[in-house]
Amino acid sequence: MVLRTGEMNMHVKRRDLLMATASIAAGTSLPARAENREIAIGVSIPLTGPGAATGITTQRTLEHGLELINAEGIQIGPDRYTLKLAFYDNKYVPAEAVTIVEKLLADGTRFLISLGSGNSVPVVAKTNAVKALQLSYASGKGHLTAPEFPLSFRVAPTNETAYAVYPWLRTEYKDVQNVGHMNPSDEAGFTESEDRRMIAEKNGFTNTAMAAMGGFVYFAGRTSAGATDLWRSDGTALNTTKVKDLASTSSTPARSRSSCG
Repeated sequence: MVLRTGEMNMHVKRRDLLMATASIAAGTSLPARAENREIAIGVSIPLTGPGAATGITTQRTLEHGLELINAEGIQIGPDRYTLKLAFYDNKYVPAEAVTIVEKLLADGTRFLISLGSGNSVPVVAKTNAVKALQLSYASGKGHLTAPEFPLSFRVAPTNETAYAVYPWLRTEYKDVQNVGHMNPSDEAGFTESEDRRMIAEKNGFTNTAMAAMGGFVYFAGRTSAGATDLWRSDGTALNTTKVKDLASTSSTPARSRSSCG
C-alpha cells in the first residue's frame, strides 16, 4: 500500500497498517520495538604521573570486564544494552580530576568511575547534584558514602580494615609495640589517620610514624642483629630508603609494623 501526502510517498505494509488501526481502535499503544542501546561511562584515572601503575592496571581490568559484559549485553525489558568506556588521564591531580568530571557531566555522562580519594572526594558533590552515579576505588570514611551522597559508592574499605587489623596484630604479634601508618594527602587520608591512631592506641600500640603520601615520613628501623637505621618513605617500595646508620644495641629490639592506606 502507498500513502501519498503532497510530494512524499510513504510505503506501509498492510499488516502494520492493520495493527496500527486495531491498536487505535482498542485504545492501546503499539508494542515497543527492541533496540540496542549504549551506556557511556566516563573513567577518570591516573594514566601518567605517580599513580600511573595503578591507573593502567585499573584500565586493563575495566577493559577486560567490558569484554565479558558486552559479549552478552544487559537485557532490560525488550532492549539490550552494552557499555562504552571513555578513559581520561587525571595524572592524580585533583584539579585535573575536577575539570574532567565537570566536562563529562556537561556532556550528559551520568555514570562515572574514579580512582583514588584525592580524585574522587572533590567531585562527589558535583556528581550527586546532577544525579550521576559515581563508583570510586578509594579510601575514606564518610567522604564518599555519606547519606547526602546516595549515588556514590566506594569499593576500597581501607579505613574499615583498621578496626580489624590492629586487634589481630595485638593477638598474633604480642611483642610488637610500635606501629606506623601512611595515608593519602587529602581530607580522607587525614580522617583515616585520626581513626588509625585512635584504634592503635586503644589496642596498646605506640604510633611512631604517621605521614601523608606525597611527602616523606622518617622512622627508625631495627634489624634482627640489633642495628638501628634511619629510614624514609613516601609510602612506596621504590622510595623507601635508608638514610643513615644509627646506634646499635645488643638488647632485643621492639618490633614495629606499619600500615598503608
